[in-house]
Amino acid sequence: MKIIFNADDFGYSKGINLGIIEAYENGLVRSATIMANMPCFDHAVSVWKASSGLKVGVHLVLTTGKSLGSGYKTITDEAGNFLNHEDLRQRPIDPAEVEKEFTLQVEKVLAAGIPITHIDGHHHIQNFCGITDVFINTAKKYNVAVRAFDKSLPSVDCAGIAAPAFAGTFFGDNVTLSHLEHILSSCTETTEIMCHPAFVDSFLYDSSSYNITRAKELELLTSPAAKKLIEKYGHTLSSFSDI
Repeated sequence: MKIIFNADDFGYSKGINLGIIEAYENGLVRSATIMANMPCFDHAVSVWKASSGLKVGVHLVLTTGKSLGSGYKTITDEAGNFLNHEDLRQRPIDPAEVEKEFTLQVEKVLAAGIPITHIDGHHHIQNFCGITDVFINTAKKYNVAVRAFDKSLPSVDCAGIAAPAFAGTFFGDNVTLSHLEHILSSCTETTEIMCHPAFVDSFLYDSSSYNITRAKELELLTSPAAKKLIEKYGHTLSSFSDI
């Protein structure tokens, strides 16, 4: 089976950027999603250009940092800061504002010279009420694949959208070799495994509650034992460009 280890949060901090590249060059990661609005976006672009083929999509953001657009009434505060994900989930959202912001983020990545392969959502915003339709329409607009989303919503027309199976449990206390084996032994179709490898820098440590465990992810994803699991179950390391 094709297995896609996708590293989230590319562009969040230099430590994350370098950790993702390390996990690509010496580990299982073949794909990443970049945050166009975060402070180390330019650094991510620079290290990506120096790498030898990491595939990149857009990690669409509505819950962290500042927006790229302005004048929003429903998705930011008056200073242009995004709301936290709980506040965003509980309030009415103007889909036109989401569409504008998603477009600005994708276009910024394309303008940096990165040919995007897919899109997903930071904090899984693609599954928030009022956002899923915009998410799918964005994928259709740019003809790219997506991370799993709620296909049960009656208003969502997902025809023609590629979305591999999704494993989102390699996180927190489940960052262990045994849990990784559990995931890999259960895969019966092309599957994305979400991951967050990083070298922990001060910005990451101070700004995110998910910090030290990212270093554990990096260690495991670059370990000989993890690589042997891919061989054991006959999987092929892949990216979203392979589906």
